[in-house]
Parts: sequence; structure tokens; C-alpha cells
Amino acid sequence: MALLVVGAQAAEAPPSVAALAVAAGLDPYPAPLRAPAFRLPDLNGTTQTNDDFKGRVIVLSFWASWCPPCKTEFPSLEFKAAGVPVAYLLNREGRLVAGKSGAHDWDAQAVRALVRRLIEGRKS
Repeated sequence: MALLVVGAQAAEAPPSVAALAVAAGLDPYPAPLRAPAFRLPDLNGTTQTNDDFKGRVIVLSFWASWCPPCKTEFPSLEFKAAGVPVAYLLNREGRLVAGKSGAHDWDAQAVRALVRRLIEGRKS
């Protein structure tokens, strides 16, 4: 018995999450890390925890009003504030997949592709 496949090509594997993170200018973690528990106030003063975001992809950014790179980063995060950013990207399982110190354009096409991949749930 023989199988003959004519004109078929192996499908090209989509880029990995790590490759997308590098293309987006982020620092990927070798394996997703469990995010530490957090309790942070939102813009309305309501305390939010990890559990409030289960099943969602999160960009968690820490910034300071006195930080010039933070001011540069604000427009891409849609903050309406003036003011060392450190940001982390968490997957739907609440694990850290990439991070970045310093200002970053979170609205860049490469970042959007990475976040889209995480939202779609593909782990490669």
C-alpha cells in the first residue's frame, strides 16, 4: 500500500509566542511564569486581583508620574495621565509570558499580533 500526495506542502507553523514577543520588542520568558498575586486599585478606586481577570490576556504596567519614559508610553496604553515603566504580559492562564522595562509602544502592530495570539489561545 502506498500513499501519494500530489501538490501538497507542509503548512508553515505560525511564529511562537516567544518569537512574536521578540518581534514586538519585548523580553520573552523561557517558559510562562506564574504571576505573583496582586491587589491593585483601578482608576475608579476599586481593588482588582488576579482572580478578577481569569481567562483574559492582561498587559500589566507599573509607572510613575515623575518618570519621563512613562509619559512616552502613556498614549499607547490609552492612559490620560501625565508622568520607570515596567510592564508584563500575562496569558489567559495568568502566567507571565513577556515583560519590558522602559517605555514601549504597546500599540505597535507586532505587539497587537502577540496579544492576538494569546487571545486566540494558541500556546506555540
